[in-house]
Amino acid sequence: RQRQMCIRDSAWIGRFDSAGTLVWMRQLDSGLVDVASGLVADGAGSLYVCGHTTEELFGPRAGSTDAWLARYDVSGSQLWGLQWGSSEAESFPQVALNGVDGVFVAGNTTGILGGASVGESDVWITRISDAGTQGWLEQFGTPAGDVCASIASDLAGGFYLSGSTNGVFGASSSGVLDAWVARYGGDSVRSWLLQLGTAGVDRSSSVAVD
Repeated sequence: RQRQMCIRDSAWIGRFDSAGTLVWMRQLDSGLVDVASGLVADGAGSLYVCGHTTEELFGPRAGSTDAWLARYDVSGSQLWGLQWGSSEAESFPQVALNGVDGVFVAGNTTGILGGASVGESDVWITRISDAGTQGWLEQFGTPAGDVCASIASDLAGGFYLSGSTNGVFGASSSGVLDAWVARYGGDSVRSWLLQLGTAGVDRSSSVAVD
């Protein structure tokens, strides 16, 4: 008799005081796999956490893995949660404050999320208000595989993204895998995208605003 194994993981979020004492901890559990991959605090007591799930964590499941975002207040009470996705997989989203009224969330997809699928995996970005209303969503990529690894807000309505690609975003590919970084202005329009690397394997794993 063949034995079937069910993998189950829960996401969690905790608050610690300045002395390192745990104040509260919350667990997010849909019953299957829930991953937390991004976290940001708004400086006024609230925080946003995002990730992906294989089940119905905050709504109907769209694909094999969906993206999700939840907001908590300073006492650990969940204010709201959102779940969205394509018929395929959305994975490892990241979150950053937009400096106005909520956050930007960016991640990866193998499906059609915010426009036509371009390649093996694409990058997506969406804007979500502090009330939990999802605004615009953009999907972009090359015909090859593209990954978004990090997002950073300029706190003036714009943001920077970075990641890796084995395709051609710019004039040419430098090697097996290149890093890339892109900037979006306050109008949510991309102003530039730079692809860079060596003849080998290069990744960008994080981006920060100076």
